[in-house]
Amino acid sequence: MTTDFFKDFSEKTKENFAPIMKFNELMSASIQDLFHAQMSATQRYSEMTMEQVKAASEIRDMESLQNFFQKQIGTFEALNEQVMSDLKAMADAGIKFRQDLEAIMNPAEEEQAEKKAPAKAAPKPSAKASA
Repeated sequence: MTTDFFKDFSEKTKENFAPIMKFNELMSASIQDLFHAQMSATQRYSEMTMEQVKAASEIRDMESLQNFFQKQIGTFEALNEQVMSDLKAMADAGIKFRQDLEAIMNPAEEEQAEKKAPAKAAPKPSAKASA
């Protein structure tokens, strides 16, 4: 009897803490993903900056100055594309995090959606079989 009580208590505890454990795993994975994304972005921006410093150090006369400024248009376009790409990646990560968090917080809704999907698919084959 006591063994059953502790076994039941242990199972209930695991069941009650499962969402918290999933949340912690989600937070850890999200932070790691964001950290890697930030490190990659920092590396790319540092490389762009070093290229610009190198290009600026090669300015020797008026002609090289004009060439430098003409190349700046392409550089700013590349920088703009990179920033937009990084922002989109961050937004996508935020959306994925929200969806995963909603799945953890509302597991009953997810189970109901899974039950409804097969239920809708099941009548179609039976309708064909009876026809």
